[in-house]
Amino acid sequence: MTSVVLTPSGPFSLAASARFLEGFTPASYRGSADEVLRLAFPADDCHSTVAVAVRQEAAADGGVGRVRAEFTVYSGAPTDSFGSSDSSDSPSAPTSGTPGRSGGSGGGGYGGPGGASGYGTPGRPGGSGGSSRGGSYGEPGAYGEPGAYGEAGHADATGTRRSGRTVWSQTSASGTNDASGAPDAGAGATRPGEAGAAGTGPGEARRGGTWSGAPRLGDGWSDGPEPGALDPSAAVRAQLARILSLDVDGSGFPGLAAADPVVAGLMADYPGLRPVCFHSPYEAAAWAVIGHRVRMTQAAAVKARLAERYGRRVQIAGRTLYAFPTPPVLRTITRAPGLTEVKIERLHALAEAADDGLLDAARLRAMPVDDALAALRALPGIGPFSAELILIRGAGHPDVFPRHEPRLHAAMADAYGLGATDSRDPRRLAGIADRWKPYRSWVALLLRARAERIGHCPS
Repeated sequence: MTSVVLTPSGPFSLAASARFLEGFTPASYRGSADEVLRLAFPADDCHSTVAVAVRQEAAADGGVGRVRAEFTVYSGAPTDSFGSSDSSDSPSAPTSGTPGRSGGSGGGGYGGPGGASGYGTPGRPGGSGGSSRGGSYGEPGAYGEPGAYGEAGHADATGTRRSGRTVWSQTSASGTNDASGAPDAGAGATRPGEAGAAGTGPGEARRGGTWSGAPRLGDGWSDGPEPGALDPSAAVRAQLARILSLDVDGSGFPGLAAADPVVAGLMADYPGLRPVCFHSPYEAAAWAVIGHRVRMTQAAAVKARLAERYGRRVQIAGRTLYAFPTPPVLRTITRAPGLTEVKIERLHALAEAADDGLLDAARLRAMPVDDALAALRALPGIGPFSAELILIRGAGHPDVFPRHEPRLHAAMADAYGLGATDSRDPRRLAGIADRWKPYRSWVALLLRARAERIGHCPS
Protein backbone atom coordinates (compact mmCIF):
# COMPACT_ATOMS: atom_id res chain seq x y z
CA MET A 1 0.00 0.00 0.00
CA THR A 2 1.33 3.43 -0.98
CA SER A 3 0.88 6.59 1.06
CA VAL A 4 0.79 10.14 -0.29
CA VAL A 5 0.06 13.51 1.27
CA LEU A 6 -2.03 16.32 -0.22
CA THR A 7 -1.79 19.77 1.32
CA PRO A 8 -4.91 21.87 0.64
CA SER A 9 -4.39 25.41 -0.54
CA GLY A 10 -7.35 27.27 0.97
CA PRO A 11 -10.32 25.91 2.93
CA PHE A 12 -11.01 22.19 2.75
CA SER A 13 -12.90 19.72 4.92
CA LEU A 14 -12.78 16.00 4.19
CA ALA A 15 -15.72 15.51 6.57
CA ALA A 16 -17.78 17.93 4.46
CA SER A 17 -16.80 15.98 1.34
CA ALA A 18 -17.96 12.71 2.91
CA ARG A 19 -21.29 14.24 3.98
CA PHE A 20 -21.82 15.50 0.46
CA LEU A 21 -21.16 12.07 -1.02
CA GLU A 22 -23.66 10.47 1.36
CA GLY A 23 -26.38 12.59 -0.25
CA PHE A 24 -25.08 12.31 -3.83
CA THR A 25 -27.18 9.57 -5.42
CA PRO A 26 -24.73 8.46 -8.17
CA ALA A 27 -22.04 7.76 -5.56
CA SER A 28 -24.13 5.27 -3.52
CA TYR A 29 -21.74 6.16 -0.70
CA ARG A 30 -22.05 4.98 2.89
CA GLY A 31 -20.12 6.99 5.43
CA SER A 32 -18.41 5.68 8.54
CA ALA A 33 -17.87 6.84 12.08
CA ASP A 34 -14.07 6.66 11.76
CA GLU A 35 -13.93 9.70 9.42
CA VAL A 36 -12.15 7.71 6.72
CA LEU A 37 -13.22 8.30 3.13
CA ARG A 38 -13.03 5.00 1.24
CA LEU A 39 -13.11 4.97 -2.55
CA ALA A 40 -12.63 2.39 -5.30
CA PHE A 41 -12.53 3.44 -8.94
CA PRO A 42 -11.01 2.85 -12.39
CA ALA A 43 -7.71 4.69 -12.71
CA ASP A 44 -7.19 7.36 -15.31
CA ASP A 45 -5.15 4.87 -17.34
CA CYS A 46 -8.48 3.10 -18.06
CA HIS A 47 -7.03 -0.34 -17.27
CA SER A 48 -6.24 -0.37 -13.55
CA THR A 49 -8.37 -0.05 -10.43
CA VAL A 50 -7.53 2.04 -7.38
CA ALA A 51 -8.62 1.37 -3.78
CA VAL A 52 -7.91 4.28 -1.45
CA ALA A 53 -8.52 5.30 2.17
CA VAL A 54 -8.35 9.04 2.80
CA ARG A 55 -7.93 10.81 6.13
CA GLN A 56 -7.46 14.44 7.07
CA GLU A 57 -5.02 15.29 9.81
CA ALA A 58 -5.97 17.74 12.53
CA ALA A 59 -4.03 20.99 12.23
CA ALA A 60 -2.39 22.08 15.48
CA ASP A 61 -3.05 25.75 14.83
CA GLY A 62 -6.70 25.25 13.93
CA GLY A 63 -5.96 25.67 10.24
CA VAL A 64 -6.56 23.29 7.38
CA GLY A 65 -5.12 19.85 8.00
CA ARG A 66 -3.17 17.86 5.46
CA VAL A 67 -4.87 15.00 3.64
CA ARG A 68 -3.19 11.61 3.75
CA ALA A 69 -4.22 8.84 1.37
CA GLU A 70 -3.22 5.18 1.40
CA PHE A 71 -3.95 3.34 -1.82
CA THR A 72 -3.42 0.14 -3.75
CA VAL A 73 -3.42 -0.15 -7.54
CA TYR A 74 -4.81 -3.35 -9.08
CA SER A 75 -3.79 -4.04 -12.67
CA GLY A 76 -5.89 -5.98 -15.12
CA ALA A 77 -9.46 -7.16 -15.09
CA PRO A 78 -11.09 -9.02 -12.18
CA THR A 79 -10.16 -12.70 -12.13
CA ASP A 80 -13.76 -13.68 -12.78
CA SER A 81 -14.89 -12.06 -16.02
CA PHE A 82 -18.51 -12.39 -14.98
CA GLY A 83 -18.13 -11.17 -11.46
CA SER A 84 -15.81 -9.47 -9.06
CA SER A 85 -12.37 -10.64 -8.16
CA ASP A 86 -11.71 -12.26 -4.87
CA SER A 87 -10.75 -9.74 -2.23
CA SER A 88 -7.53 -11.65 -1.69
CA ASP A 89 -6.25 -10.66 -5.12
CA SER A 90 -2.97 -8.90 -4.75
CA PRO A 91 -2.09 -5.80 -6.75
CA SER A 92 -0.02 -6.48 -9.81
CA ALA A 93 3.46 -5.11 -10.10
CA PRO A 94 4.61 -3.47 -13.34
CA THR A 95 5.40 -6.13 -15.89
CA SER A 96 6.93 -6.10 -19.30
CA GLY A 97 5.00 -6.92 -22.41
CA THR A 98 4.51 -5.94 -26.00
CA PRO A 99 2.03 -3.33 -27.11
CA GLY A 100 -1.30 -4.71 -28.26
CA ARG A 101 -1.99 -4.62 -31.97
CA SER A 102 -4.88 -2.71 -33.41
CA GLY A 103 -7.97 -4.71 -34.18
CA GLY A 104 -8.47 -5.45 -37.81
CA SER A 105 -11.54 -4.74 -39.86
CA GLY A 106 -14.39 -7.08 -39.27
CA GLY A 107 -18.08 -7.35 -39.70
CA GLY A 108 -19.26 -4.12 -38.17
CA GLY A 109 -18.81 -4.69 -34.45
CA TYR A 110 -16.60 -3.03 -31.87
CA GLY A 111 -12.98 -4.03 -31.64
CA GLY A 112 -12.47 -6.31 -28.68
CA PRO A 113 -10.16 -5.42 -25.79
CA GLY A 114 -6.70 -6.79 -25.45
CA GLY A 115 -5.83 -9.47 -22.94
CA ALA A 116 -7.66 -9.11 -19.63
CA SER A 117 -4.65 -9.06 -17.34
CA GLY A 118 -1.52 -8.13 -19.26
CA TYR A 119 -2.85 -5.62 -21.83
CA GLY A 120 -0.04 -6.68 -24.07
CA THR A 121 -1.93 -9.30 -26.03
CA PRO A 122 -3.40 -8.41 -29.40
CA GLY A 123 -6.80 -6.85 -29.55
CA ARG A 124 -9.53 -8.92 -31.17
CA PRO A 125 -10.60 -7.85 -34.66
CA GLY A 126 -13.10 -5.08 -34.70
CA GLY A 127 -15.56 -4.10 -37.34
CA SER A 128 -15.74 -0.93 -39.31
CA GLY A 129 -18.71 0.24 -37.30
CA GLY A 130 -21.94 1.46 -38.69
CA SER A 131 -23.91 4.46 -37.66
CA SER A 132 -25.72 4.39 -34.36
CA ARG A 133 -29.44 4.40 -34.21
CA GLY A 134 -30.66 7.49 -35.93
CA GLY A 135 -33.46 8.40 -33.60
CA SER A 136 -33.39 11.43 -31.36
CA TYR A 137 -32.87 10.63 -27.69
CA GLY A 138 -33.51 13.05 -24.87
CA GLU A 139 -30.70 13.18 -22.33
CA PRO A 140 -31.20 13.29 -18.59
CA GLY A 141 -31.71 16.58 -16.89
CA ALA A 142 -30.11 17.42 -13.55
CA TYR A 143 -28.53 14.16 -12.47
CA GLY A 144 -31.09 11.90 -14.01
CA GLU A 145 -34.41 13.64 -14.33
CA PRO A 146 -35.94 13.82 -17.82
CA GLY A 147 -34.29 16.61 -19.76
CA ALA A 148 -35.47 19.00 -22.39
CA TYR A 149 -32.71 18.40 -24.86
CA GLY A 150 -33.00 15.70 -27.50
CA GLU A 151 -30.03 14.72 -29.57
CA ALA A 152 -29.45 12.78 -32.74
CA GLY A 153 -27.59 9.52 -32.86
CA HIS A 154 -23.92 9.68 -33.72
CA ALA A 155 -21.70 7.44 -35.75
CA ASP A 156 -20.26 4.55 -33.79
CA ALA A 157 -16.55 4.46 -33.26
CA THR A 158 -14.68 2.27 -35.69
CA GLY A 159 -13.68 -1.19 -34.64
CA THR A 160 -10.02 -0.25 -34.41
CA ARG A 161 -8.48 -0.86 -31.00
CA ARG A 162 -5.62 1.31 -29.88
CA SER A 163 -4.11 -1.00 -27.32
CA GLY A 164 -0.48 0.11 -27.55
CA ARG A 165 1.17 2.32 -24.98
CA THR A 166 0.14 5.88 -24.23
CA VAL A 167 2.01 8.31 -22.02
CA TRP A 168 1.92 11.94 -21.13
CA SER A 169 4.62 13.74 -23.03
CA GLN A 170 5.86 15.47 -19.91
CA THR A 171 5.59 15.16 -16.17
CA SER A 172 4.30 17.86 -13.90
CA ALA A 173 6.72 19.21 -11.36
CA SER A 174 6.33 17.29 -8.16
CA GLY A 175 5.57 18.93 -4.86
CA THR A 176 8.11 19.22 -2.11
CA ASN A 177 8.52 16.40 0.37
CA ASP A 178 7.14 16.69 3.83
CA ALA A 179 8.98 15.53 6.93
CA SER A 180 7.80 11.96 6.42
CA GLY A 181 9.21 11.83 2.92
CA ALA A 182 5.76 11.75 1.32
CA PRO A 183 5.22 14.16 -1.56
CA ASP A 184 3.44 17.35 -0.59
CA ALA A 185 0.70 18.57 -2.93
CA GLY A 186 1.03 22.22 -2.06
CA ALA A 187 3.01 22.99 -5.17
CA GLY A 188 0.68 20.92 -7.29
CA ALA A 189 -2.50 22.94 -6.91
CA THR A 190 -3.24 25.27 -9.77
CA ARG A 191 -5.06 28.52 -9.72
CA PRO A 192 -8.30 28.46 -11.71
CA GLY A 193 -7.85 30.01 -15.12
CA GLU A 194 -4.14 29.43 -15.52
CA ALA A 195 -1.84 26.56 -16.30
CA GLY A 196 0.43 25.34 -13.56
CA ALA A 197 3.67 23.44 -13.39
CA ALA A 198 2.04 20.64 -11.43
CA GLY A 199 -1.49 20.53 -12.72
CA THR A 200 -3.79 21.86 -15.37
CA GLY A 201 -5.72 25.07 -15.07
CA PRO A 202 -8.80 25.53 -17.24
CA GLY A 203 -8.52 27.44 -20.47
CA GLU A 204 -4.82 26.96 -21.17
CA ALA A 205 -2.66 24.06 -22.23
CA ARG A 206 -0.08 22.66 -19.86
CA ARG A 207 3.37 24.12 -20.02
CA GLY A 208 6.22 21.96 -21.10
CA GLY A 209 4.56 19.59 -23.55
CA THR A 210 1.43 18.35 -25.18
CA TRP A 211 -1.01 15.75 -24.00
CA SER A 212 -0.94 12.38 -25.67
CA GLY A 213 -3.03 10.13 -23.44
CA ALA A 214 -3.03 8.88 -19.87
CA PRO A 215 -0.37 6.45 -18.68
CA ARG A 216 -1.35 2.96 -17.64
CA LEU A 217 -0.58 2.07 -14.07
CA GLY A 218 1.41 -1.08 -13.60
CA ASP A 219 1.56 -1.66 -17.35
CA GLY A 220 4.94 -2.37 -18.91
CA TRP A 221 6.34 -2.26 -22.41
CA SER A 222 9.01 -4.31 -24.10
CA ASP A 223 11.18 -1.26 -24.75
CA GLY A 224 10.61 0.27 -21.30
CA PRO A 225 8.71 3.38 -20.23
CA GLU A 226 9.46 6.52 -22.15
CA PRO A 227 10.91 9.60 -20.46
CA GLY A 228 8.12 11.74 -19.07
CA ALA A 229 5.74 8.90 -18.17
CA LEU A 230 4.13 9.36 -14.78
CA ASP A 231 4.78 6.68 -12.21
CA PRO A 232 1.73 4.99 -10.65
CA SER A 233 1.93 6.92 -7.38
CA ALA A 234 2.06 10.29 -9.13
CA ALA A 235 -0.81 9.39 -11.44
CA VAL A 236 -3.08 8.18 -8.63
CA ARG A 237 -2.15 11.18 -6.49
CA ALA A 238 -3.12 13.51 -9.33
CA GLN A 239 -6.43 11.70 -9.88
CA LEU A 240 -7.33 11.74 -6.19
CA ALA A 241 -6.47 15.43 -5.93
CA ARG A 242 -8.81 16.10 -8.84
CA ILE A 243 -11.64 14.02 -7.33
CA LEU A 244 -11.45 16.09 -4.12
CA SER A 245 -10.78 19.38 -5.98
CA LEU A 246 -7.43 19.63 -4.22
CA ASP A 247 -5.65 20.18 -7.53
CA VAL A 248 -6.98 23.75 -7.52
CA ASP A 249 -5.60 26.61 -5.45
CA GLY A 250 -8.59 27.57 -3.31
CA SER A 251 -6.85 30.31 -1.33
CA GLY A 252 -8.80 32.98 -3.21
CA PHE A 253 -12.19 31.33 -2.70
CA PRO A 254 -13.05 32.97 0.66
CA GLY A 255 -12.49 36.36 -0.93
CA LEU A 256 -15.67 35.96 -2.99
CA ALA A 257 -17.75 36.31 0.15
CA ALA A 258 -16.83 39.95 0.62
CA ALA A 259 -18.46 40.95 -2.67
CA ASP A 260 -21.49 38.65 -2.63
CA PRO A 261 -23.67 38.09 0.47
CA VAL A 262 -25.24 35.00 -1.11
CA VAL A 263 -21.83 33.37 -1.51
CA ALA A 264 -20.93 34.42 2.02
CA GLY A 265 -24.01 32.62 3.32
CA LEU A 266 -23.23 29.50 1.32
CA MET A 267 -19.69 29.36 2.68
CA ALA A 268 -21.00 29.76 6.23
CA ASP A 269 -23.48 26.92 5.69
CA TYR A 270 -20.93 24.58 4.08
CA PRO A 271 -17.51 25.40 5.51
CA GLY A 272 -14.67 23.72 3.70
CA LEU A 273 -16.85 22.01 1.07
CA ARG A 274 -15.27 21.78 -2.35
CA PRO A 275 -16.77 19.87 -5.28
CA VAL A 276 -16.38 16.13 -4.93
CA CYS A 277 -16.13 14.94 -8.50
CA PHE A 278 -16.91 11.72 -10.27
CA HIS A 279 -13.81 9.58 -10.29
CA SER A 280 -13.20 10.44 -13.95
CA PRO A 281 -14.89 11.94 -17.00
CA TYR A 282 -15.39 8.32 -18.12
CA GLU A 283 -17.53 7.50 -15.07
CA ALA A 284 -19.42 10.79 -15.40
CA ALA A 285 -20.21 10.01 -19.04
CA ALA A 286 -21.29 6.47 -18.16
CA TRP A 287 -23.59 7.86 -15.48
CA ALA A 288 -25.16 10.26 -18.00
CA VAL A 289 -26.01 7.34 -20.29
CA ILE A 290 -27.20 5.03 -17.52
CA GLY A 291 -29.40 7.78 -16.07
CA HIS A 292 -31.07 8.63 -19.38
CA ARG A 293 -34.84 8.90 -18.88
CA VAL A 294 -34.93 6.99 -15.60
CA ARG A 295 -35.14 7.94 -11.94
CA MET A 296 -31.86 8.67 -10.22
CA THR A 297 -32.38 5.91 -7.67
CA GLN A 298 -33.01 3.43 -10.47
CA ALA A 299 -29.91 4.60 -12.34
CA ALA A 300 -27.82 4.36 -9.16
CA ALA A 301 -29.01 0.78 -8.65
CA VAL A 302 -28.04 -0.14 -12.22
CA LYS A 303 -24.61 1.45 -11.79
CA ALA A 304 -24.08 -0.38 -8.49
CA ARG A 305 -25.06 -3.73 -10.06
CA LEU A 306 -22.58 -3.20 -12.88
CA ALA A 307 -19.85 -2.54 -10.31
CA GLU A 308 -20.73 -5.59 -8.24
CA ARG A 309 -20.97 -7.96 -11.21
CA TYR A 310 -18.25 -6.67 -13.51
CA GLY A 311 -16.04 -4.38 -11.44
CA ARG A 312 -13.24 -5.24 -9.07
CA ARG A 313 -14.05 -6.05 -5.46
CA VAL A 314 -11.52 -4.66 -3.01
CA GLN A 315 -10.97 -4.49 0.71
CA ILE A 316 -10.03 -1.04 1.94
CA ALA A 317 -9.68 -0.07 5.59
CA GLY A 318 -11.87 -2.96 6.71
CA ARG A 319 -14.69 -2.45 4.22
CA THR A 320 -15.56 -4.14 0.92
CA LEU A 321 -16.08 -1.84 -2.06
CA TYR A 322 -16.82 -2.44 -5.73
CA ALA A 323 -15.28 -0.27 -8.41
CA PHE A 324 -17.10 0.60 -11.62
CA PRO A 325 -15.86 -1.57 -14.53
CA THR A 326 -12.87 -0.30 -16.46
CA PRO A 327 -13.43 0.58 -20.14
CA PRO A 328 -12.10 -2.76 -21.51
CA VAL A 329 -14.44 -4.67 -19.19
CA LEU A 330 -17.41 -2.42 -19.96
CA ARG A 331 -16.99 -3.16 -23.67
CA THR A 332 -17.49 -6.87 -23.02
CA ILE A 333 -20.94 -6.38 -21.44
CA THR A 334 -23.68 -7.23 -23.93
CA ARG A 335 -26.67 -7.41 -21.60
CA ALA A 336 -27.48 -5.99 -18.17
CA PRO A 337 -30.71 -5.48 -16.24
CA GLY A 338 -31.95 -1.90 -16.56
CA LEU A 339 -29.93 -1.12 -19.69
CA THR A 340 -31.48 -0.99 -23.15
CA GLU A 341 -29.62 -2.09 -26.26
CA VAL A 342 -29.11 1.57 -27.18
CA LYS A 343 -27.61 2.37 -23.78
CA ILE A 344 -25.23 -0.57 -23.99
CA GLU A 345 -24.12 0.53 -27.47
CA ARG A 346 -23.48 4.01 -26.14
CA LEU A 347 -21.59 2.72 -23.12
CA HIS A 348 -19.38 0.69 -25.46
CA ALA A 349 -18.69 3.80 -27.53
CA LEU A 350 -17.87 5.85 -24.41
CA ALA A 351 -15.53 3.12 -23.17
CA GLU A 352 -13.75 3.20 -26.52
CA ALA A 353 -13.56 6.99 -26.36
CA ALA A 354 -12.06 6.82 -22.86
CA ASP A 355 -9.44 4.30 -23.93
CA ASP A 356 -8.58 6.52 -26.91
CA GLY A 357 -7.99 9.51 -24.61
CA LEU A 358 -11.05 11.53 -25.65
CA LEU A 359 -12.27 11.64 -22.04
CA ASP A 360 -8.95 12.51 -20.44
CA ALA A 361 -9.50 15.10 -17.71
CA ALA A 362 -6.30 17.05 -18.30
CA ARG A 363 -7.00 17.26 -22.00
CA LEU A 364 -10.54 18.52 -21.48
CA ARG A 365 -9.50 21.12 -18.91
CA ALA A 366 -6.70 22.39 -21.13
CA MET A 367 -9.15 23.10 -23.96
CA PRO A 368 -11.21 26.30 -24.21
CA VAL A 369 -14.50 25.57 -22.46
CA ASP A 370 -16.67 25.86 -25.57
CA ASP A 371 -14.35 23.53 -27.49
CA ALA A 372 -14.35 20.97 -24.69
CA LEU A 373 -18.13 21.01 -24.49
CA ALA A 374 -18.44 20.66 -28.26
CA ALA A 375 -16.06 17.69 -28.24
CA LEU A 376 -18.09 16.01 -25.51
CA ARG A 377 -21.38 16.63 -27.31
CA ALA A 378 -19.96 14.75 -30.30
CA LEU A 379 -19.94 11.54 -28.23
CA PRO A 380 -22.93 9.18 -28.48
CA GLY A 381 -25.62 9.92 -25.91
CA ILE A 382 -24.05 13.18 -24.71
CA GLY A 383 -26.03 16.40 -25.05
CA PRO A 384 -25.63 19.91 -23.58
CA PHE A 385 -26.44 19.05 -19.96
CA SER A 386 -24.37 15.87 -19.94
CA ALA A 387 -21.40 17.63 -21.56
CA GLU A 388 -21.39 20.20 -18.75
CA LEU A 389 -21.69 17.43 -16.17
CA ILE A 390 -18.67 15.62 -17.60
CA LEU A 391 -16.50 18.75 -17.81
CA ILE A 392 -17.45 20.16 -14.39
CA ARG A 393 -18.08 17.09 -12.26
CA GLY A 394 -16.01 14.56 -14.23
CA ALA A 395 -12.92 16.53 -15.28
CA GLY A 396 -13.17 18.83 -12.25
CA HIS A 397 -13.12 22.14 -14.13
CA PRO A 398 -13.46 24.79 -11.38
CA ASP A 399 -14.75 27.72 -13.40
CA VAL A 400 -17.71 26.83 -15.61
CA PHE A 401 -21.25 28.11 -15.08
CA PRO A 402 -23.78 25.39 -16.05
CA ARG A 403 -26.12 26.88 -18.66
CA HIS A 404 -28.24 23.75 -19.11
CA GLU A 405 -29.26 22.90 -15.57
CA PRO A 406 -32.74 24.36 -14.93
CA ARG A 407 -32.96 23.25 -11.32
CA LEU A 408 -29.70 24.98 -10.49
CA HIS A 409 -31.04 28.10 -12.18
CA ALA A 410 -34.19 27.92 -10.07
CA ALA A 411 -32.08 27.55 -6.92
CA MET A 412 -29.96 30.52 -7.98
CA ALA A 413 -33.00 32.68 -8.69
CA ASP A 414 -34.39 31.79 -5.28
CA ALA A 415 -31.12 32.63 -3.52
CA TYR A 416 -30.79 35.99 -5.27
CA GLY A 417 -34.48 36.94 -5.02
CA LEU A 418 -35.06 36.88 -8.78
CA GLY A 419 -38.34 36.32 -10.52
CA ALA A 420 -39.47 33.33 -12.54
CA THR A 421 -38.56 35.07 -15.80
CA ASP A 422 -34.96 35.58 -14.71
CA SER A 423 -34.69 31.96 -13.59
CA ARG A 424 -35.29 30.97 -17.22
CA ASP A 425 -32.72 33.41 -18.59
CA PRO A 426 -29.28 31.70 -18.62
CA ARG A 427 -27.58 34.89 -19.85
CA ARG A 428 -28.90 36.89 -16.91
CA LEU A 429 -27.82 34.20 -14.48
CA ALA A 430 -24.43 33.81 -16.16
CA GLY A 431 -23.89 37.54 -15.66
CA ILE A 432 -24.45 37.14 -11.93
CA ALA A 433 -22.19 34.10 -11.88
CA ASP A 434 -19.36 36.17 -13.34
CA ARG A 435 -18.89 37.50 -9.81
CA TRP A 436 -17.81 34.01 -8.78
CA LYS A 437 -14.83 33.80 -11.13
CA PRO A 438 -12.57 31.84 -11.06
CA TYR A 439 -14.67 29.45 -8.95
CA ARG A 440 -18.01 29.40 -10.75
CA SER A 441 -18.28 25.60 -10.61
CA TRP A 442 -17.63 25.66 -6.86
CA VAL A 443 -20.33 28.20 -6.04
CA ALA A 444 -22.80 26.37 -8.29
CA LEU A 445 -22.17 23.22 -6.25
CA LEU A 446 -22.87 25.06 -2.98
CA LEU A 447 -26.12 26.39 -4.44
CA ARG A 448 -27.17 22.88 -5.40
CA ALA A 449 -26.26 21.55 -1.95
CA ARG A 450 -28.37 24.26 -0.31
CA ALA A 451 -31.29 23.64 -2.67
CA GLU A 452 -31.14 19.89 -2.00
CA ARG A 453 -31.15 20.50 1.76
CA ILE A 454 -34.28 22.61 1.60
CA GLY A 455 -35.92 20.26 -0.92
CA HIS A 456 -35.71 22.29 -4.11
CA CYS A 457 -33.69 19.87 -6.20
CA PRO A 458 -32.04 16.46 -5.96
CA SER A 459 -28.32 15.98 -5.52
